[in-house]
Amino acid sequence: MAMDVNKYKEGNLHCYKIVGGKPEGNAATAPMENSQERLHTYLDWAKALLEGYTVYGLLRYTPDLVAKPFTDSVTNSNWIYNVVSNDLTGLGVDKGFEGSSANKDASITSLLFKLSSPEELKGLPEDIFGDFASHVSFFGLQSGRDESAKQFLSANDSPSLGNWLQPDEVFIHITVGKEQGYYDAFLVKSGSDIGHKMDRLQV
Repeated sequence: MAMDVNKYKEGNLHCYKIVGGKPEGNAATAPMENSQERLHTYLDWAKALLEGYTVYGLLRYTPDLVAKPFTDSVTNSNWIYNVVSNDLTGLGVDKGFEGSSANKDASITSLLFKLSSPEELKGLPEDIFGDFASHVSFFGLQSGRDESAKQFLSANDSPSLGNWLQPDEVFIHITVGKEQGYYDAFLVKSGSDIGHKMDRLQV
């Protein structure tokens, strides 16, 4: 997938954003093809960036997700992350954490759960991630931050990564378009400069 990495600073965070381009011609009016394959590629990227961290996933609530063995201990959250990847400029609009009821492609609540690797999600049916686009977020945290993560996503006000993410921690959000008008985004925020790791991804 040939996409440019947009690198920028947001307060004390180093940010890296990759946004898939709008399809041309007939493809612009057809469902996006190979969406599951693209999702699995992004999950591989997330795995590479999260090596050595305690990994948490944030995904919309579905009964099928709750039944999976790796979600035996979950925290409910009314917050989801939103990146609008079909803006007119093609740069993507990072809207941050929103109440899940504000996103028409999300359920009332989302689930935070620990993973050994983002690869564990490859076995999930694609519709668990969203109806028109797939959405999933990951936190790569230092050990001992479990309770802090739960409190962060239980806040009454919109959580702010800049005030919470520690220097050696990473946040990743993935959006994969599945239908007309929905496109891809791979967003990474880190408390330290990980540009060298981003450059090693197959982008």
